[in-house]
Amino acid sequence: MIDCCLQELENGQFTVTCDSVLNLAQCAELLRTQSYDVIVVEYPSPSCKGSESLQLLRQTVQETPLICLTSVIGRKAFAELTAQGAFEYVERENIMQLSMAVRRALNEKALRKDLEEARRALQHSQSLYRALVDNPAYGIYRCNAEGKCWT
Repeated sequence: MIDCCLQELENGQFTVTCDSVLNLAQCAELLRTQSYDVIVVEYPSPSCKGSESLQLLRQTVQETPLICLTSVIGRKAFAELTAQGAFEYVERENIMQLSMAVRRALNEKALRKDLEEARRALQHSQSLYRALVDNPAYGIYRCNAEGKCWT
């Protein structure tokens, strides 16, 4: 399945490097030492069967987009995936949609980053405004039409 995912991503014009793990402990260890643009996880898999393990994985990957590759996606499974914070899912039978899902997840990540930067800039602007309003410095400058100051 890894080879199929790699092939689809390369077909989607992505430059791909791949690390594969068999369990959550290995995933957590890799995430401590490296950063990733996207994580694709097989769900359900022998090491990731229930919603508890999916929730643990979501907490482990934090801000990295998570794409679940699933075999059976019923209403209940889809609700479970979205409730656990998976950004995207792709059915194994429709693996050709993987590159679109990755592109969407990366775009959403960039939008979240831009939104956070805008929030920080707004807070900074508001703090400058509050400092200006709370600490007014008044003065009067008088001059005539020729620009000469009066004292």
